[in-house]
Amino acid sequence: MNNKLSKLKQLEAGYIQKQTEAGVFKKLPEFEVGNTVKVSYRIVEGDKERVQPFEGVVISIKKGRSNINSTFIVRRVNQGFGVERIFPLYSPRIESIEVLKDNYVRRSKLYYLRELVGKAARLKDRSRRSRNIRKQASEVKTASADTPGDPLLRVTPKKIQRIKRAAGHYLRSSAGKTDALKRQPRYDIITVRTNADGKNTVQHYPNAIRFD
Repeated sequence: MNNKLSKLKQLEAGYIQKQTEAGVFKKLPEFEVGNTVKVSYRIVEGDKERVQPFEGVVISIKKGRSNINSTFIVRRVNQGFGVERIFPLYSPRIESIEVLKDNYVRRSKLYYLRELVGKAARLKDRSRRSRNIRKQASEVKTASADTPGDPLLRVTPKKIQRIKRAAGHYLRSSAGKTDALKRQPRYDIITVRTNADGKNTVQHYPNAIRFD
């Protein structure tokens, strides 16, 4: 039974791909639950047709993109009232789908948004969250050294390993920052050297360390 279902899914996926390449189905952008999208949909009014945009958050995608009967639900709030529309993914009436915002969500269905109002129903922008992740800093103090020369040379492999361990632990233990390790984060080195006159010399070495 499972083999038959798997084969059927493969046939459907192949059919969708062929129809898309032939121009029967429009080539749609990748989007997922939580994205804010604008769907331009052709509607018929008597003997006339017009394109009506509908903008909102995708709260559900049913049957996935590889099923010819796939549908997705878009929800928006207008003057305090929630409005939802169900779109067949491969409907010929869909003119275009534009992804406006990539929101951060942890669920595959967002039906809970129906019970929320105001700020409680707002989702966090993933791109803004990613920028915050890239800006996170972790400080690792190393022992001072009196040896003259380039300060960067005194950041020995042993110190680099210590910096990696401390920074990695910081990112893993901090809520919302674990994705940073998947992006192979790079670390700057900032050295502070006290001169004979008591003044400090600060040197910045960007991208001096990176996770492999």
